[in-house]
Amino acid sequence: MDFCYTVSAQGISGLGATFFITFVYGDPIKANHHLVWSQLTFIAAQRSAPWLCIGDFISSLTWKEKVGGNPSSSHDMFSFRFMLGTCQFQDLQSHSLVFTWSNKWKDPDNIRIELDRVAANLDWLSLYEDTAVLVQTVVGSDHNPTILDSGGGKTFGSRLWRFESMWFRHPDYAQTAERDWISDHRIHRRQLY
Repeated sequence: MDFCYTVSAQGISGLGATFFITFVYGDPIKANHHLVWSQLTFIAAQRSAPWLCIGDFISSLTWKEKVGGNPSSSHDMFSFRFMLGTCQFQDLQSHSLVFTWSNKWKDPDNIRIELDRVAANLDWLSLYEDTAVLVQTVVGSDHNPTILDSGGGKTFGSRLWRFESMWFRHPDYAQTAERDWISDHRIHRRQLY
């Protein structure tokens, strides 16, 4: 029986542009990782629109993305990077936690690794240039939730941002709002190809 590693959805942006999102669940059996990469490469060959992938890719890009346990396979990392390059994806780094999975054991047996991630093509990044990725603290799972914000919102702290209507009356309101809107932080990207 074939296993489905991806689920794709099509949407239309507020500007009327068609985009695609693919949700990924990597096969935990290392010998089957290539099946996930093959599915994504097949999709990429047919896609010429903004495209984003999010989920558990079950592989890391570099040695730095894993702490504890046996070293990651260099062949697996190479194959993963090759697939991302073939799909013309950029890895969108998180603005918060690095590791997205843990075996939840105590040191010295604890293993932490970045398995969950978001990758997008340049068409997506042109359409949603302020895309931000945030990894939240884990609650009841071995994976940390990965949050995608295509608008690059500023609610990254523990404090909620609240709008005060009295700000409209301040003489510098319009100038300050416009300046801050334009200078909002941009996404951190890793060029992979």
